[in-house]
Amino acid sequence: MNSHAGEETPLTSVIIPTWNGCQILIDCLNALSRQCEPPGGFEVIVVDNGSTDGTELVLRRRFPWVRCLTYERNLGFAKACNIGIRAARGEYLVLLNNDTIPDGTWLTALVGRAKRSDAGAIASKLLFAGDNRIINNAGSVLLPDSDWPVKDRGINELDEGQYDSAPQPSAFCGAAVLLKRTMLESIGLFDEHFFMYWEDADLSWRAKLRGWSTDFEPTAVVKHLHAATSGEMSPFFRYNVSRNRVLVLAKHGSAWNTVKALLEVVGVFALGGVRHVATGNFHAAVRDACSFARLMISLLACAPWVVLRRAGMLREATLPARDAKAVAPAKNPNISSWPRRLRVGVYNPYMGSMGGGERLTVAIAEALMTDYDVEILGRKMHGIPSLAELEERFDVRLPGVSLVDLDAVANGKGWWIRKWLPPSLRRRGADLRDYGLVRRRGYDLFINNQFWSLTRCPSPFGIYVCMFPRLKTRSPMRKSTSIRGVSLRLAERPERLLRGRFDEILSSYSDVISISWFTNEWLWRWWEISGNVLYPPCNNWHVEGVEKRKIVLSVGRFFARIEESNHKRHDALIDAFGEVSLAHPDWELHLAGSKAPGEASERYVEELRESALGLRVYFHCDASKAELGLLYNEASIYWHAAGFGEGNGDHPERQEHFGITTVEAMSAGAVPIVFPGGGQREIVTDGVDGYYWESLRALVERTSALMEDESALRVMSRRGQCAARRFAPERFRQDFVREVERVLREGVAADDARRRRV
Repeated sequence: MNSHAGEETPLTSVIIPTWNGCQILIDCLNALSRQCEPPGGFEVIVVDNGSTDGTELVLRRRFPWVRCLTYERNLGFAKACNIGIRAARGEYLVLLNNDTIPDGTWLTALVGRAKRSDAGAIASKLLFAGDNRIINNAGSVLLPDSDWPVKDRGINELDEGQYDSAPQPSAFCGAAVLLKRTMLESIGLFDEHFFMYWEDADLSWRAKLRGWSTDFEPTAVVKHLHAATSGEMSPFFRYNVSRNRVLVLAKHGSAWNTVKALLEVVGVFALGGVRHVATGNFHAAVRDACSFARLMISLLACAPWVVLRRAGMLREATLPARDAKAVAPAKNPNISSWPRRLRVGVYNPYMGSMGGGERLTVAIAEALMTDYDVEILGRKMHGIPSLAELEERFDVRLPGVSLVDLDAVANGKGWWIRKWLPPSLRRRGADLRDYGLVRRRGYDLFINNQFWSLTRCPSPFGIYVCMFPRLKTRSPMRKSTSIRGVSLRLAERPERLLRGRFDEILSSYSDVISISWFTNEWLWRWWEISGNVLYPPCNNWHVEGVEKRKIVLSVGRFFARIEESNHKRHDALIDAFGEVSLAHPDWELHLAGSKAPGEASERYVEELRESALGLRVYFHCDASKAELGLLYNEASIYWHAAGFGEGNGDHPERQEHFGITTVEAMSAGAVPIVFPGGGQREIVTDGVDGYYWESLRALVERTSALMEDESALRVMSRRGQCAARRFAPERFRQDFVREVERVLREGVAADDARRRRV
C-alpha cells in the first residue's frame, strides 16, 4: 500500500458497506492495497452492518490502515453509505461494494476523470467476476417514462469497447462510483427508506433533476460478483428489488407507471405462489405470501413520506460540512512516553510439562522483559517449575521476570476445585477462577498461551496465541465411556453457557497469533477468523567438533494416547526401525522427550520398552539439556511421526501443529524424514532438505536409501541447517515485540477516537 489515511486530509475516500461478507471483503481490500495512489492519497472506510462473521477482528489484524465503523445491527446499504460519507474527509467520495475486485489503476482513473469532468458522478466499468469479458454495468440509463426507470447499460454484452467512447450515461450503479462532495451537498444523501437496491437510481434521478450529470470512465475497471451478499433471486433480493422499484416510481415517476409496476409485482408474487402450490412446495408458497404481505404493508407505511417528498415539504438528508479534526484518525501514541512500564501477564497453566508450548511461553517473556514488567502465570495443580529450572531447560535468561502461582494467589479460594473431582472438571473450574484472579491483578496486556483455552481476555489489551483452534463440529470425547470422557460431556453444556463460543472468546482479544499457516488455515475453516502467523522460536543446537554417528533420533513427549492430541507415535517408529535394522544392524534409534505425569503415561513407556526388546532402541525420558544437545549433534537422521494413521485430514487437531524439534534437529545437521502432517510441510521441503513419508514402508525405504548414500546425507544435512535459520529466536523476538507494540498502539488510538466521539 503506497499511502492511506495520512496526516493531511486525503482527496479521496473509499467507502465500503459490508454485512457478513468477511472473505469477499478480504479480497476487495487486498485489491485496494495494490492500488496506484491517486493525487492527494486516499483513505478506506468500512461500515460494518452488525456482521457476526468476525469481520471487525479481521480488519483490526490484517488491515490496520482501514477505518472501521461498526454497528450492532444491519442498517442497510443506503444508511451505511450515508454513515461512511459523513465520516469521510475526501473531496471525492467513492462507493465500492464488498463483492468487487478493482483493477490496480481503477481509483487513479476515476479521480483523473473527476478532475477533468463537470459531472457530479463518475461511473466505473463493472465486469462479471465469473467471466470478465462480459459487462455487468457500463453506467446506467435513466428512463423516466418507463415502469422500469433505470437499466444497466451493456449488461450481459461482450465487452468490445463499444461504450468506451459512447455518450455519457444518465445514471450510475452504486457498486463502484465516484460522487463529488459538492453534488451531495446540493442534492442530499441516499434516501434511507431504500434499505438496499434502487437507492442509486433514486440518487441519480434526483441529481438529474437538479442539473447534475453522470460521466463514465471506461478504464476504471472493477470485477463484480453481483449480489454476493444478498444472493441473487433470493427472497430477500426479490423483496427489496420489488419494493424499492415501486418506491422510486412513486417518488419521481408518473402515477400510471407506478401502478403498472405495482401490478407487475403483485403478478410475480401471485404466479410464484401458484407455481409453488402446483409443485407441492407449500413451505415456499407460505413464505412468498408472507413476503408479499410484508411488502404491501411497507408500501402503505411509506405512502405519507412519498406524498410529502413529491410536494416538496420533506427534504432529503443533507451532507454536513467537513470537520477534518473531528473525524481524523488518531495519531499513533508514543508508547515509550507512558508514565510507567506496562505490566504483562503471560498465561500458561501447564508450565510443569516443559513442552513446546512452555518453551514458547518462556520465549515470549524473554522477548518482552526489556520493555515491560512481565509475569508468567502458572498453576501448581499442573506442576510449576522455578525460574532457574526454566532458564536451564530452555537455555534463556529471565532477569526481572516473575513466576506467579495462581493456586497460591487463590489461597484456598475456589471451593469447587477439589482433588476428588475428575481432572477435566478441575481444569475447567481453575480456568474460570483464573479469569477473576488475573482481572484483579490488573495487567495492561494479557497473553494467553494455553492450548485450547476458553479464557476471555481479562485485561484492556490481549493477545491469544493459537497453537490449534478448538474443535467446532464435534466433541472429541463424544463416544468415550471413560470417566474423563463422561466428565467432559457433563461439563460441555454449562461450560458453553458460561464461556460462549470459541470465536466469541477470541473476539475479546486485540489480536490472535497462529503458530503456523496450518493452524491459521483451520482457524479460518472452522471459525472464519484469520490470525497473524508467527513461527515459534527454535534454537540452533549445532556444536562444532561433534562427529555424526549412526543414530536415528526422534524427540517428542511421552504421553498416553488421547483422542484430541497429536500423539508422537513412538510405537510406529519402533515398528519401522525393526525393519530397518534387518539391513542396517549397526544403526541405533534414540527416543527422547519429557514424560507426562500419571500412571497411563508410565504404562505407555513400559509398553514401548517391551516392543523394543531385542532392538538397538534407547529411551531418554526427561533428558537434560546437555543430553539432548549431544543427541541432536550425534544423530544423522531425524524421524517424526505425529499425525500418522489419523485419516486423510479427518482429524487435523491430531497432526503436528508446527514441529519445533524438527527444526532443532535440522539445525544440528540431522536429516529429517517426517510424516507430512500439519506444520511439517512448512519446515521440510521434500527432496531438498529432507523427505516425507506417508506409510511405514516409505519410511523404511527412504531411511535405508539415506543410510546407504553418505554423500546425499551430507548434502541434505547442510541444506537442513540453512533452512533451520528461518526460525531463529532473534527473528521471533523482533516480530513479537513489533506485534505487541502494534496492538497497544492501535488499541490506544481506538480509545482516543471513542473519547473524541463521546
